Amino acid sequence: MRIDKIQTSLYTYLFYCIILFFTACTSSSESFEQAPNGLLYTFRVKSNSANTPKQGDRVLVRIRYFAHDSLIFDSREISSRFIQEIPEYNDSVPTIFQAYMFMSEGDSLTCKIAAKDFYSQLSIAEYPQGIAPHELLRFEIRLEKIFNPHEFLSEEERILHDLSEQEQYLLQEYIQSHYPEQKPTKSGMYYIEKKAGNGKKPHSDAQLIIHYSISFLDGHVLYSTASANNPLRFSIQDTSVWPGLTEGVQYMREGGLATFILPSELAAGKKGENPIPPCKTIIVRVQLLKVL
Repeated sequence: MRIDKIQTSLYTYLFYCIILFFTACTSSSESFEQAPNGLLYTFRVKSNSANTPKQGDRVLVRIRYFAHDSLIFDSREISSRFIQEIPEYNDSVPTIFQAYMFMSEGDSLTCKIAAKDFYSQLSIAEYPQGIAPHELLRFEIRLEKIFNPHEFLSEEERILHDLSEQEQYLLQEYIQSHYPEQKPTKSGMYYIEKKAGNGKKPHSDAQLIIHYSISFLDGHVLYSTASANNPLRFSIQDTSVWPGLTEGVQYMREGGLATFILPSELAAGKKGENPIPPCKTIIVRVQLLKVL
């Protein structure tokens, strides 16, 4: 019995030594450098490439970010070729674009950016549920390829062709799975009425007030005016509004609810708009509150 107790104590001691060892290794691997503007970053992989991006370049990246160790976003769930342009940006606050500028092709980097700084870059006023403005989001980035503007023009054509084919496949797969009897309109959108309205129908120069949400086919919600308590007011004649949204609301009556499934050419376009990537079908859920 005494030998058993000694062995048990020894195993317990060794177990705690192992835990302490791995904790120390983890802590050292998570040692972050701090840029002058406060960006925290550390390289997980540093390549031998001397090719670094400049403003105006496009970067092909794999990016994931987390809050409370929970995954919030993974670019692979949106597109296998997630490309972003590096715009002019305010270098007095940490940005994801600054992190890209630190990297070379083949590098992997982890950085931390406050939610308020990151979401302000995307012009998103409302943070995902449970995320506070000053909370540090953790980003894991791998920079795979850099394109200068000239290189990107030819590469863009090939990429858009591949992405367009992928979009059509995913859209048809989604329709067959969720709305197999639904037919598209002449423009190519799918209009699914959820609740018929009994109020006024929009006329050609109407002003409308709506609540809407936009999401990807996988259910990832990008924005909701209802959550932000910020309904949208716009004119049927407003050409800055997505064509699919303008078309869809004209099928509705005041008080109605509907879902629009919009191919990219009726939404953010084949080239996308931040944070929507190229060739991305969008689901818009609309409540028509008022026709003015």
